[in-house]
Amino acid sequence: MSDTHDTMFDVACRRAAKHGHGQSKRGNHRVEIDGPYVPLWTFVGLIHRIKGTLTCYYYDREIFAIDFTNARVTDFNMLSYSVSTTNNIHAWMAVCRRMFPSVVAAWRGHWSCWTLRQGGNGRYVSNWVTGPQVDVIENLLERFVKRVPWVYEDRYGIRWFAWEKFDEPLASAFHNSSGFLSREQNWRYFDFDWDSNGEWTRRFKSDDAKRRWEQRKRKRELAQRRRAA
Repeated sequence: MSDTHDTMFDVACRRAAKHGHGQSKRGNHRVEIDGPYVPLWTFVGLIHRIKGTLTCYYYDREIFAIDFTNARVTDFNMLSYSVSTTNNIHAWMAVCRRMFPSVVAAWRGHWSCWTLRQGGNGRYVSNWVTGPQVDVIENLLERFVKRVPWVYEDRYGIRWFAWEKFDEPLASAFHNSSGFLSREQNWRYFDFDWDSNGEWTRRFKSDDAKRRWEQRKRKRELAQRRRAA
Protein backbone atom coordinates (compact mmCIF):
# COMPACT_ATOMS: atom_id res chain seq x y z
CA MET A 1 0.00 0.00 0.00
CA SER A 2 2.84 2.42 0.80
CA ASP A 3 4.28 2.14 -2.74
CA THR A 4 0.87 3.05 -4.19
CA HIS A 5 0.57 6.08 -1.94
CA ASP A 6 4.16 7.18 -2.66
CA THR A 7 3.54 6.98 -6.41
CA MET A 8 0.28 8.91 -6.17
CA PHE A 9 1.98 11.60 -4.11
CA ASP A 10 4.79 11.98 -6.66
CA VAL A 11 2.30 12.32 -9.54
CA ALA A 12 0.25 14.92 -7.66
CA CYS A 13 3.41 16.89 -6.80
CA ARG A 14 4.59 17.00 -10.42
CA ARG A 15 1.21 18.26 -11.56
CA ALA A 16 1.05 20.84 -8.76
CA ALA A 17 4.55 22.07 -9.65
CA LYS A 18 3.42 22.60 -13.23
CA HIS A 19 -0.15 23.85 -12.79
CA GLY A 20 -0.40 25.06 -9.17
CA HIS A 21 -2.85 22.24 -8.48
CA GLY A 22 -2.42 18.52 -8.81
CA GLN A 23 -4.21 15.29 -8.10
CA SER A 24 -3.70 11.58 -8.57
CA LYS A 25 -6.22 8.78 -8.36
CA ARG A 26 -5.82 5.03 -8.25
CA GLY A 27 -8.80 2.82 -7.53
CA ASN A 28 -10.59 4.11 -4.45
CA HIS A 29 -7.64 6.27 -3.42
CA ARG A 30 -7.14 9.90 -4.36
CA VAL A 31 -4.81 12.70 -3.27
CA GLU A 32 -5.10 16.38 -4.15
CA ILE A 33 -2.67 19.24 -3.71
CA ASP A 34 -4.47 22.57 -3.74
CA GLY A 35 -1.66 25.05 -4.18
CA PRO A 36 1.80 25.16 -5.76
CA TYR A 37 4.37 22.49 -5.02
CA VAL A 38 7.84 24.05 -4.75
CA PRO A 39 10.70 21.52 -4.42
CA LEU A 40 13.87 22.85 -2.86
CA TRP A 41 17.20 21.17 -3.50
CA THR A 42 19.72 21.54 -0.67
CA PHE A 43 23.03 19.98 0.33
CA VAL A 44 21.11 17.36 2.34
CA GLY A 45 18.81 16.50 -0.56
CA LEU A 46 15.33 17.40 -1.76
CA ILE A 47 12.99 19.26 0.58
CA HIS A 48 9.31 19.07 -0.33
CA ARG A 49 7.32 22.27 0.14
CA ILE A 50 3.61 22.78 -0.50
CA LYS A 51 2.01 26.20 -0.29
CA GLY A 52 -1.55 25.11 0.24
CA THR A 53 -3.43 22.00 1.34
CA LEU A 54 -2.75 18.30 0.87
CA THR A 55 -6.00 16.32 1.03
CA CYS A 56 -6.39 12.53 0.86
CA TYR A 57 -9.58 10.70 -0.08
CA TYR A 58 -10.91 7.18 0.25
CA TYR A 59 -14.03 6.29 -1.76
CA ASP A 60 -14.24 10.02 -2.59
CA ARG A 61 -14.50 10.89 1.11
CA GLU A 62 -11.96 13.15 2.80
CA ILE A 63 -10.00 11.19 5.39
CA PHE A 64 -6.80 13.19 6.01
CA ALA A 65 -5.47 16.67 5.25
CA ILE A 66 -2.56 18.95 6.02
CA ASP A 67 -3.10 22.69 5.62
CA PHE A 68 0.45 23.99 5.29
CA THR A 69 -0.66 27.62 5.01
CA ASN A 70 -2.44 27.61 8.37
CA ALA A 71 -0.20 24.95 10.00
CA ARG A 72 -2.99 22.52 10.85
CA VAL A 73 -3.92 18.87 10.29
CA THR A 74 -7.13 16.83 10.52
CA ASP A 75 -8.44 13.30 10.02
CA PHE A 76 -12.00 14.56 9.43
CA ASN A 77 -13.07 12.47 12.44
CA MET A 78 -12.39 9.38 10.33
CA LEU A 79 -9.39 7.75 12.02
CA SER A 80 -11.50 5.09 13.78
CA TYR A 81 -14.26 4.83 11.17
CA SER A 82 -13.20 1.42 9.87
CA VAL A 83 -10.10 -0.77 9.61
CA SER A 84 -9.55 0.03 5.93
CA THR A 85 -10.03 3.78 6.47
CA THR A 86 -7.63 3.76 9.42
CA ASN A 87 -5.04 1.82 7.41
CA ASN A 88 -5.27 4.34 4.57
CA ILE A 89 -4.84 7.28 6.96
CA HIS A 90 -1.78 5.61 8.46
CA ALA A 91 -0.40 4.99 4.96
CA TRP A 92 -0.73 8.68 4.05
CA MET A 93 0.82 9.65 7.37
CA ALA A 94 3.77 7.38 6.58
CA VAL A 95 4.22 9.20 3.27
CA CYS A 96 4.10 12.55 5.07
CA ARG A 97 6.65 11.42 7.64
CA ARG A 98 9.09 10.74 4.83
CA MET A 99 8.29 13.82 2.76
CA PHE A 100 7.73 16.39 5.54
CA PRO A 101 9.67 15.15 8.59
CA SER A 102 9.93 18.58 10.24
CA VAL A 103 6.19 19.20 9.88
CA VAL A 104 5.22 15.82 11.28
CA ALA A 105 7.67 16.26 14.15
CA ALA A 106 5.85 19.48 15.03
CA TRP A 107 2.66 17.50 15.68
CA ARG A 108 4.37 16.27 18.87
CA GLY A 109 3.29 12.67 18.83
CA HIS A 110 -0.24 11.39 18.62
CA TRP A 111 -1.98 14.56 17.44
CA SER A 112 -5.27 12.82 16.74
CA CYS A 113 -6.05 12.30 20.44
CA TRP A 114 -6.94 16.01 20.56
CA THR A 115 -9.51 15.72 17.79
CA LEU A 116 -11.22 12.54 19.01
CA ARG A 117 -14.94 12.90 19.42
CA GLN A 118 -18.21 11.01 19.37
CA GLY A 119 -19.84 10.83 15.96
CA GLY A 120 -22.52 9.04 14.02
CA ASN A 121 -20.29 6.00 13.57
CA GLY A 122 -19.77 5.43 17.29
CA ARG A 123 -17.41 6.43 20.06
CA TYR A 124 -13.87 7.55 19.46
CA VAL A 125 -11.73 6.41 22.37
CA SER A 126 -8.05 7.20 22.64
CA ASN A 127 -5.62 4.39 23.42
CA TRP A 128 -4.77 5.68 26.87
CA VAL A 129 -8.35 5.45 28.18
CA THR A 130 -9.80 2.10 29.21
CA GLY A 131 -12.31 0.73 31.67
CA PRO A 132 -15.58 2.13 33.03
CA GLN A 133 -14.21 5.67 33.22
CA VAL A 134 -14.22 6.03 29.41
CA ASP A 135 -17.31 8.26 29.38
CA VAL A 136 -15.82 10.44 32.10
CA ILE A 137 -12.54 10.93 30.24
CA GLU A 138 -14.30 11.60 26.94
CA ASN A 139 -16.45 14.29 28.56
CA LEU A 140 -13.31 15.65 30.17
CA LEU A 141 -11.61 15.88 26.78
CA GLU A 142 -14.63 17.62 25.24
CA ARG A 143 -14.56 20.34 27.91
CA PHE A 144 -10.81 20.73 27.67
CA VAL A 145 -10.50 21.19 23.91
CA LYS A 146 -13.15 23.92 23.87
CA ARG A 147 -10.69 26.31 25.52
CA VAL A 148 -7.30 25.33 24.08
CA PRO A 149 -5.80 27.22 21.12
CA TRP A 150 -4.55 24.19 19.19
CA VAL A 151 -7.95 22.55 18.59
CA TYR A 152 -10.77 24.28 16.76
CA GLU A 153 -13.62 23.54 14.38
CA ASP A 154 -14.06 25.05 10.96
CA ARG A 155 -17.40 26.14 9.57
CA TYR A 156 -18.11 22.57 8.45
CA GLY A 157 -17.71 21.18 11.97
CA ILE A 158 -14.36 19.53 11.23
CA ARG A 159 -11.81 19.60 14.03
CA TRP A 160 -8.28 20.68 13.19
CA PHE A 161 -5.08 20.39 15.18
CA ALA A 162 -2.96 23.55 14.86
CA TRP A 163 0.55 22.36 15.73
CA GLU A 164 2.18 25.79 16.05
CA LYS A 165 -0.27 26.70 18.83
CA PHE A 166 0.35 23.54 20.84
CA ASP A 167 1.07 24.27 24.53
CA GLU A 168 3.05 21.44 26.15
CA PRO A 169 2.50 22.47 29.83
CA LEU A 170 -1.24 22.85 29.28
CA ALA A 171 -1.41 19.49 27.50
CA SER A 172 0.48 17.91 30.41
CA ALA A 173 -2.08 19.37 32.79
CA PHE A 174 -4.82 17.55 30.93
CA HIS A 175 -2.93 14.25 30.85
CA ASN A 176 -2.26 14.55 34.57
CA SER A 177 -5.93 15.20 35.26
CA SER A 178 -7.09 12.25 33.16
CA GLY A 179 -4.49 10.05 34.85
CA PHE A 180 -5.65 11.18 38.28
CA LEU A 181 -9.29 10.36 37.48
CA SER A 182 -8.27 6.94 36.14
CA ARG A 183 -6.50 5.95 39.36
CA GLU A 184 -8.29 4.37 42.33
CA GLN A 185 -11.70 5.25 40.85
CA ASN A 186 -11.16 8.94 41.58
CA TRP A 187 -13.56 9.69 38.72
CA ARG A 188 -16.38 8.74 41.10
CA TYR A 189 -15.57 11.73 43.33
CA PHE A 190 -13.69 14.35 41.30
CA ASP A 191 -13.89 16.18 38.02
CA PHE A 192 -11.86 18.85 36.21
CA ASP A 193 -13.06 21.97 34.43
CA TRP A 194 -12.02 25.50 33.52
CA ASP A 195 -12.49 27.97 36.38
CA SER A 196 -13.30 31.67 36.13
CA ASN A 197 -9.57 32.47 35.85
CA GLY A 198 -9.08 30.16 32.87
CA GLU A 199 -7.26 27.52 34.92
CA TRP A 200 -7.82 23.78 34.47
CA THR A 201 -8.89 22.95 38.03
CA ARG A 202 -9.90 19.89 40.03
CA ARG A 203 -13.19 19.95 41.91
CA PHE A 204 -15.58 17.59 43.68
CA LYS A 205 -18.42 16.40 41.50
CA SER A 206 -20.96 17.20 44.23
CA ASP A 207 -21.34 17.61 47.97
CA ASP A 208 -22.27 13.95 48.21
CA ALA A 209 -19.12 12.98 46.29
CA LYS A 210 -17.05 15.05 48.71
CA ARG A 211 -18.70 13.30 51.67
CA ARG A 212 -18.07 9.84 50.20
CA TRP A 213 -14.44 10.68 49.35
CA GLU A 214 -13.75 11.97 52.89
CA GLN A 215 -15.38 8.84 54.28
CA ARG A 216 -13.16 6.68 52.08
CA LYS A 217 -10.11 8.67 53.16
CA ARG A 218 -10.90 8.16 56.86
CA LYS A 219 -11.35 4.42 56.35
CA ARG A 220 -8.00 4.16 54.61
CA GLU A 221 -6.23 6.15 57.30
CA LEU A 222 -7.77 3.93 59.98
CA ALA A 223 -6.69 0.80 58.13
CA GLN A 224 -3.13 2.14 57.86
CA ARG A 225 -2.97 2.85 61.57
CA ARG A 226 -4.20 -0.64 62.36
CA ARG A 227 -1.57 -2.22 60.11
CA ALA A 228 1.14 -0.07 61.72
CA ALA A 229 0.06 -1.02 65.27
